[in-house]
Amino acid sequence: MQKTPPSAESFVVRRLPPDADDRPGICTPHAQRATIEEAQDVSPGKRAPLSATGLRADHHFMTMSTVPFNEAEAATLLTVREVAAKLRMSVTSVYRLVDRRAIRFFRCTRFLRFQRRDVDAFLAEHAVAVVNKRLV
Repeated sequence: MQKTPPSAESFVVRRLPPDADDRPGICTPHAQRATIEEAQDVSPGKRAPLSATGLRADHHFMTMSTVPFNEAEAATLLTVREVAAKLRMSVTSVYRLVDRRAIRFFRCTRFLRFQRRDVDAFLAEHAVAVVNKRLV
């Protein structure tokens, strides 16, 4: 007996409304789960782990930066390639600096971004003083 392939009508396409991004939690799969407030109502000693509450460690649980940040600074964020060009080193070397936490950076999803002032501070911090000695 041969199985017939499912028809196109049997597939349900679920589409989010255009304003779904403006209503976090309304149309997302985890909307039926407990809210953060419900999870925090319990005293810390009696709190269940996130996996037991059904909450995911998503953007609701990420901490915000306490460093003041404005739109003008956001426009001046540098990419890894731009930092490498400014420091006159390879992109790999910039990634090594990031791995060692030698230079301050921001992680924007999967991308790394740098502020100009942080790159300038890195350069100033690693400047070698000139010694004015004459050889006789």
